[in-house]
Amino acid sequence: MSGSLIDDSTTTEENKNTEEAATSTESTQTESQATDDPNQKLDPFNDADGFKDEKGLYLGKYKTIPEVMKGYKELSGKLREKNPEAPESYQAISFKDDQDIPQEYRTLEINAENDPLFKEFEPTFKAGKFTQEQVNLLVKNHFLYNIKNQPDLNKEREKLGEDADKILSNITRYRDKRNTPAMKALAQLAGQNGDMLKELNILIGAAGEKGIPGDINNGGMESKSPEEWDADAREYKKKYGKEMDSGSKFHQDKYYELLGKATKAKKLG
Repeated sequence: MSGSLIDDSTTTEENKNTEEAATSTESTQTESQATDDPNQKLDPFNDADGFKDEKGLYLGKYKTIPEVMKGYKELSGKLREKNPEAPESYQAISFKDDQDIPQEYRTLEINAENDPLFKEFEPTFKAGKFTQEQVNLLVKNHFLYNIKNQPDLNKEREKLGEDADKILSNITRYRDKRNTPAMKALAQLAGQNGDMLKELNILIGAAGEKGIPGDINNGGMESKSPEEWDADAREYKKKYGKEMDSGSKFHQDKYYELLGKATKAKKLG
């Protein structure tokens, strides 16, 4: 170990001055960097002037940052209100006190148990997060549309003329005899239109169903017993016997047609 008259811990005046100068330089550089650093964090309540528009407003409407934050909270709340969760199950929809619904329908209640269409769409309501109020409004408007556009059954019945009761009775009987979903749907659809009922009646007559009123010349068959058909044939012969004896093919064919219907009615009976 070499000795020295100069103690290493001793600081000369020159070294002291040099250290002070270095410290001053470092301080100046640090302050300069802090001022020029673009990533320096700003105080959002005091240093956000750069985000203002030409009118001095934030986002075109707020004067201060706290107002911006308040507006954001209000908007978030409104968005949450617009996207609520669907209920576990929808309550029955009642028109009891609804003045928009005609009086005769206000006793109705619609739910998934008594309305197939509601039951069919209930999963869609839930998937779309429909609220009870939204479902109520949707069902109500659909119901009002159906009421507005339902046919006038009295006018449709008038299209059937004197045979209305016979046509309806026999179509109903044929529907019940067939007892298939398709036939029930067809009868229900035709039941809203008199012209469709008449066409369905003729088709049923062509199928050989007993007692179908309609146009005899087009293959339909009126609702009569074998005895009534026999009586009609006798009456026809009494009335047009001379023409038949004179060789009128038209009247002869008509007479035998009535006898044929009597025979057919016996077989069906």
